[in-house]
Amino acid sequence: ARVADDDTTMYNKGVITSVLQALHQSELQIREFNFSLYFLLNFRFSSQDEDSGVMLAFESPTRTKADKSLLKQFRILIVRAFKNEYKGYSSLLIQAIEALFMSIMIGCIFIDLGQDQISVRDRVGLFFIMGGLYPFIVILDTIAKFNAEREIFYREMEDGLYSTGPYFFSKVLSGLPFHTIFLFLYTVPMYWLAGLQPTVKKFLGNCLYTYMAVYSSRCMAMAISAALVSFQVAAFCANLLFTIFLLSSGFIINLESLWLGVRWLKWTSYLKWSFQALNKIEFEGLDFTCNQSMVYMYGECPIPNGTVALKSYDLNKESLEECFFALFGIIVLFLCLTFIFLKYVNQKPKS
Repeated sequence: ARVADDDTTMYNKGVITSVLQALHQSELQIREFNFSLYFLLNFRFSSQDEDSGVMLAFESPTRTKADKSLLKQFRILIVRAFKNEYKGYSSLLIQAIEALFMSIMIGCIFIDLGQDQISVRDRVGLFFIMGGLYPFIVILDTIAKFNAEREIFYREMEDGLYSTGPYFFSKVLSGLPFHTIFLFLYTVPMYWLAGLQPTVKKFLGNCLYTYMAVYSSRCMAMAISAALVSFQVAAFCANLLFTIFLLSSGFIINLESLWLGVRWLKWTSYLKWSFQALNKIEFEGLDFTCNQSMVYMYGECPIPNGTVALKSYDLNKESLEECFFALFGIIVLFLCLTFIFLKYVNQKPKS
């Protein structure tokens, strides 16, 4: 009997030890969870027993509405978003090198275009590449980053740590500084290597509409990622939509030659508006030279100036102001769709 009691005692001690170890692990997990709450909602903790790893307790068990205001949620979320961006400095460095490399590569291909008749077609091709290459890369990068953050966003929303609005605005605004830096790295070397018009007004106009084209791609990718939880499906739909916009930009085929049933797509294509704006900025006020053989062949210079060039490519229909407001409206539309999808579409990650 004594032996049986000893065995029972040893068994109970083993069970108790296992339970204590499990509790200790649970307490550590709860402690880490509370620290995450601290960073999200600025809770204050007081340590009760550091050596034993006892769970940290709240200094105050109740919180006022002011503490959980939308402004405070936004402030904390945007600080966290910037910190996450800075922590991924290697990714930022790669994106910067990528933008700079593409800019130099394209600039070297279209280097010093000049102002002869051949340069007209070359300029149009340059603006098509400028407004289509980098926006495509931004789409894939945005979808991948959005998908990586989805699980955290879903869990924190399920726990009621914040609402959709603060998260949405923090995500949009935290990416703007880096987006601007990458765009200047992409635009500046290419512009001067290609020998485009060396005036401040023309250069800034080129940067503005390239910026809006790339940002439109980013907003479109965010909207599609918010609507479609699966990364593969979102990437496929984004590429498909981008291809449709690219085909209706006005470079591959004249927009007036499109079948009437799909001609309306050109009004929804942000690549069409940016492509037209970039050409109008460069060609307006530009004169082209002709050699004697061309004058003898055609009786006159085929394309004597930028106005004729824009008309020949059917790029003179809308003004720069119309292009700007069209791009601005498309950006706002994609951002509104992103907010709606984040709020009403279940963001639970697919296994």
